[in-house]
Amino acid sequence: MKPSKKLTKSTKAMSPIVADLIALVIIVALMCIVWSFTLTYTVNYQNGHGGAVLERILVEDVRFYTQGSNNVVNITIYNYGEIPTKIMMVSIQNTVCPTFTMYNEQGNQVISQINVGTSCRLNAILASSLVPVSGNVYTITLITQRDYSITGSYTAPVT
Repeated sequence: MKPSKKLTKSTKAMSPIVADLIALVIIVALMCIVWSFTLTYTVNYQNGHGGAVLERILVEDVRFYTQGSNNVVNITIYNYGEIPTKIMMVSIQNTVCPTFTMYNEQGNQVISQINVGTSCRLNAILASSLVPVSGNVYTITLITQRDYSITGSYTAPVT
């Protein structure tokens, strides 16, 4: 009995040269991905954004009030991170507050940054188009010098 042609037909695997070329292409692609990530991370770190992972702030209290003809929000912030932090922008309802001032915990001295383990009071004058209404919920966003941001929703107190 003769063996069937299907059983004796030679099935060749991939040649070693083709296998080596495919492996080389995969390795080069992976190296490009790693190099791109490393380059992006290094540039961000050099620009001061790498320290954002060390910044941690907590909004402890939010109060809305009127001071003269201005509507003001008073935000108490605590820095529980590993480095001092500086607030660069305050926005309420996606509207940037035109001016704000940070005071120490006692409220008697203007400060430029919040040291680790300390609180500060931030007074921000609201845009003229934003008038807080008691009981309404407002979204407040704080952005630091290293682009760390914290966003939360706070209810204006019912008076």
